[in-house]
Amino acid sequence: MGNEVAISFNRLSKRYQLDSQAQDGPQIKVALNEITFDVKEGERWGIIGRNGSGKSTLLKILAGIVKPTSGTVLRAGTLSHILEVGSNFIPELSGRENVSIFFRTHGLTREQALEASEQARTLADIGIYFDEVVRNYSSGMYLRLAFAASVQLSADVLLIDEIFSVGDAAFREKLRAYFFDNFTSNRTLLLVSHNPEEIVEFCTHCLWLEQGEVKMLGTAKEVESAYYYQLAKEHSEASYLNPSLIDISLQKDVAAFAPVENDFAAITDFTVKPVEGNENITYDAGACFNIQITKKISGITLHPQIIIYDYLMKPVLMLIPHPGSESDCKILQQKELVGNIFFKTQLHPNILTFGNFYAELRIGKDDATDKVFNEEAIRLPMKIHFEVKQGLVHDYIGGTGDVFVKPDCVWEVKYIQSESYIQQ
Repeated sequence: MGNEVAISFNRLSKRYQLDSQAQDGPQIKVALNEITFDVKEGERWGIIGRNGSGKSTLLKILAGIVKPTSGTVLRAGTLSHILEVGSNFIPELSGRENVSIFFRTHGLTREQALEASEQARTLADIGIYFDEVVRNYSSGMYLRLAFAASVQLSADVLLIDEIFSVGDAAFREKLRAYFFDNFTSNRTLLLVSHNPEEIVEFCTHCLWLEQGEVKMLGTAKEVESAYYYQLAKEHSEASYLNPSLIDISLQKDVAAFAPVENDFAAITDFTVKPVEGNENITYDAGACFNIQITKKISGITLHPQIIIYDYLMKPVLMLIPHPGSESDCKILQQKELVGNIFFKTQLHPNILTFGNFYAELRIGKDDATDKVFNEEAIRLPMKIHFEVKQGLVHDYIGGTGDVFVKPDCVWEVKYIQSESYIQQ
């Protein structure tokens, strides 16, 4: 159990003839092209990709709603699906009547249907509307009940297309608890979603479709990370990301970018590299951050702050010299310095999971040695991309959630006095 193939796609293709005619003949839309991969029993697969990439078509072919143009799909066991709003329920009947009919048409006895209906009512949590006619439901209420009914069937394979976005946080938590409590090793899930957190949270594996073709197969985390890194590169004209900087940061030992400066300071270098003795940045090795700034005026101290974002651009870590630490005390010695300052710190192993990340550099300032800095002096206007590769240690594969921590880290500080800048 668990190693047997539940679904096998073999060179599956679907083409549509469009209504519009071109001068050289009918136009053909390729929805799927030569899709080949296997889903093993008990795996939970997320399916991601842009609109029109073939995600829903793949599920509809598997459900028997759409016929493929060529190729085959083989499935072991029974199947249940939630693919289209309105496809299962009768608008003039109540929710209770609809789920009862749904269960009876799927072979449940009267007693089994009554028990399953009660379980569906509890999971859907739509209150008195369970006995109201379905035509009065909101789309969210409909989908909640459709989901709650479908998962009561003891089907071996469940197909879901974009329904996890319905409901509030409490209902989402009920879905999460249901999946972890009820999806045993012999039940298989295929989930289409544009929400990356749902894919990482609910799925073990992921398929990335691009223009009807397989772009990538792998674990949910690694495929989602690669997908959103690709989107970030394509939208790199945004102020937080610079495409040339991404390309540079992915190469080893490349010269720094052009400095960013204002009246207080200039940032002349910021790199993220593997810790000395390691070829790559990995979960079990950590990372090394190097900063070089030029301080233009005396009478203030400059403090480094690095914010680390995950592939969804959510902040997950902040690296700062903690107030009162040995590193912080050394930083405070720069008050009268005018010249170059070099900062170096390491992110300890076993903190960042594998995937794509972005580092943002901010420099804070204060004008006294007896207070924590609380004013920004300068920041780098783009984020530096870096990749954490999988190491020898098995790291956490789930989502990052809203984690935002400040781990302890030691900062090395080096000063070089210069006469190039004179206080105005």
